[in-house]
Amino acid sequence: MKLYDWREEIDLSPYKKEIASAAKKRESQKKGYKTSRQWSKQATNLTGLKGEYAFHLCTGLPVDLSLNAHGDRGADFSYEGILYDVKTTLFKGGDPALLEMTDKKLVSHVYVLVKIDGWTARIIGYASRKQMRHSQKRDFSNGERLSILESEMKELGQDTIPPLVPSISTDPRIAEQRSAAQKIHTDTVITLPKCDRKKPMEKRYCFPHGPFERRRSSTSQWDAIYCKECGRFYGYSREPQLIEDD
Repeated sequence: MKLYDWREEIDLSPYKKEIASAAKKRESQKKGYKTSRQWSKQATNLTGLKGEYAFHLCTGLPVDLSLNAHGDRGADFSYEGILYDVKTTLFKGGDPALLEMTDKKLVSHVYVLVKIDGWTARIIGYASRKQMRHSQKRDFSNGERLSILESEMKELGQDTIPPLVPSISTDPRIAEQRSAAQKIHTDTVITLPKCDRKKPMEKRYCFPHGPFERRRSSTSQWDAIYCKECGRFYGYSREPQLIEDD
């Protein structure tokens, strides 16, 4: 299967019949079971499947079309032991938000936002489970939700497809290394989008990074982490910030 570049608009129309049929079966199965809460008057199964297919067309990971009486239990995809939950939005304006219920147990490790417009889709970005759990609560007219805006994803360098899944823009070796690193460094938001594309003549790039140096960040509530070996930005520490001496 030829994968889509996540940076481009994804055309879902060739899969219209397949998606609509699967959504209809899910909708029919949902009757009699409280598998999810409706956030809008739109057919949530159809919209959700569009998002899942978009993720599938960017990564090659299979869509689970099996019917489960009690829903997907909080995850849509799995790769290298990491669970992914795909969230969709029909929001027409700028700065769409990745939303989750405030009282829901967060099962997936990564949450992905996909914007749907008819039968086209676009990957907006992603957030980790920890980021989702500690995100700002906002009310977009349907009650408070945990929320991360696209602008906030951009600030964190996460307005991309998750770097741990396969895609035409992620070398399999790098994906495997990132997967292992993220599992080890659970207290850190790992952001490595620029390191993989450095030219050989530019400053030496090391992987895995380390040892690390924490620095006060002027743009984030967390301290920034830099690699002492190559000096590159690595991510943000979720531990308490450094206390400066008087």
